[in-house]
Amino acid sequence: MTARGQDGPRRAANEVPATAHRDRRLLVATSMHTPSQKGEPPLLSNLNPLSLIVAGTLASDAAVTAPIECRRILGVLLLGTAALLASAACGGGEPPEAPANQRYSYEGSAIVLQWDESEDADYYRVYVADSAEPGCQLRDGTPEFCIELDGEVLFGWLEDRSEARYHRERNFYWIVACNDNGCSEIDSANPALAPPPTPQSLRAALDGSSILIEWDPVSEATHYANLQACSAPVNCRSLVDILRGDTYTYTPLPAQPFAVRVTERSSDSLIVQWPAVHERFHGRYEFRLSACNEAGCSRPSAADGSAVVSYTYVGEYLVHRRSERGQFELLESTGARTEYADLDVRSDSVYFYKVEYCTDVGCSAPSDETGGITESDGEVEIPSVPGGFRGEKIDVSGAGDDARVLWNASVGATWYEVFQDSDETWPDAEVSAPQASYRDSSPNRGLFGTYLTTSYRVRACNKAGCSDLTEFVTLD
Repeated sequence: MTARGQDGPRRAANEVPATAHRDRRLLVATSMHTPSQKGEPPLLSNLNPLSLIVAGTLASDAAVTAPIECRRILGVLLLGTAALLASAACGGGEPPEAPANQRYSYEGSAIVLQWDESEDADYYRVYVADSAEPGCQLRDGTPEFCIELDGEVLFGWLEDRSEARYHRERNFYWIVACNDNGCSEIDSANPALAPPPTPQSLRAALDGSSILIEWDPVSEATHYANLQACSAPVNCRSLVDILRGDTYTYTPLPAQPFAVRVTERSSDSLIVQWPAVHERFHGRYEFRLSACNEAGCSRPSAADGSAVVSYTYVGEYLVHRRSERGQFELLESTGARTEYADLDVRSDSVYFYKVEYCTDVGCSAPSDETGGITESDGEVEIPSVPGGFRGEKIDVSGAGDDARVLWNASVGATWYEVFQDSDETWPDAEVSAPQASYRDSSPNRGLFGTYLTTSYRVRACNKAGCSDLTEFVTLD
């Protein structure tokens, strides 16, 4: 659980703040008294002599800058307990008002509480209960029928990361504002405003080239939000931020082709291949939705099978090509085939390709560019060993690191073979020239997918054969 505000940092719940509450005039003195009841100011009878001396010093210092009326009081009451009484007479006050607009909502994997900050409040205490009845009550500062969630919140914001409460449909929170004079009254009958219940019976069905999404109206909701389409439990994207009705029509655009590469080459042809989009993404969607009101939004709806639909892409792949110094031009459609044989090429030449997938709805974004070099017509020599072989680790958010190796192009090479560790039989990857790098998403892995030391070598090849392997590059 963490706390944050517009001008303040996040802080874990129950963590002691790095600095004390603001404007605590008697911090030293009150820290030396015998504790009284929780939430009550220190009693004079509980102050030890040292604390009285400190209090007197504080009162004397205050006399220099206090208004003239206070100076007269302090002048008379400068010693012992009288100094503390004078300081209280000049600087005493009331507890702050209760925080207004107390509310909570579900954001990400946490429950987020918010409230309007009270004037003169130094900090806040947050309480939670499983039920609204009989309501949270405080007896001499001790909570009854509830528990204290956090007693040192400095700003009008707190995140409750309890998994049990997150998965509960309804929770009950109360917030009180506090300063040196005590805490505000708790309104036992009125816990923080809650968001609406989670939408139920979310369902999806094919409607021509679109998907119709429907759900049962939630009476407490003023609107709906965070409609997401998920192709996997952790691979979701937002479709729309705010919805006013109880239906939505979604028309998926085709997914972008990926891993396009030149796999074969000769002096008069280049073969380009890529994975099928529908084989990678399966066209399967799961939908989620939240109901919202002035407090915030509910937990996203959980899929029960009715909000899951299989969507079939019906379309064609379009292949685009450019020469080494030219612009991309459309070659032709391959229909549903994921391979293209380019026979309109010259020997010993460089060509680049992109692929997009199109349906009646529209076309995907083009794939990343990939290149290939045709072989020479005549006899050639085996290319030299690639120079400048080097590597680096690539940080992958939420997963183990990947690895990347790079090298300088070898004259006459039309492709390269990358080997991992001591294996010399089967290359880990084949890289078509003119590309001269390789990203490995499958280095050696440890427990939970953590990166382990991996070594690489590379060699340059053409129709005459392959060079010797480079020395190892080891990435720890």
